[in-house]
Amino acid sequence: MNAWSLPDDPPGKAIFKANKCSSCHAVKSQGIVKGGGEESEGKNAPDLSGVGIKHPQAWMSKYLLKKETIDDKKHLKKFKGPDEDLETLTGWLATLKSK
Repeated sequence: MNAWSLPDDPPGKAIFKANKCSSCHAVKSQGIVKGGGEESEGKNAPDLSGVGIKHPQAWMSKYLLKKETIDDKKHLKKFKGPDEDLETLTGWLATLKSK
């Protein structure tokens, strides 16, 4: 699967792709592979297939706005889209519970 959204993609998945989150993160459970031909500082960024097991939606929103940390580190890039897109994105991420 490429980085373009498909008509049947959930809105959160489309936002993930549109914001090029896959340049650092994979979501193998959703057919999203890391990369896109760009070099990235996030080479060690995790696969997000199970992120919904570890973190609730509200926490993810704060993390993407650089208001939360993981191991004393903030997310590399602050989410710059509208609040509605952030809510849709993190709502989708919260459903990802594959181990």
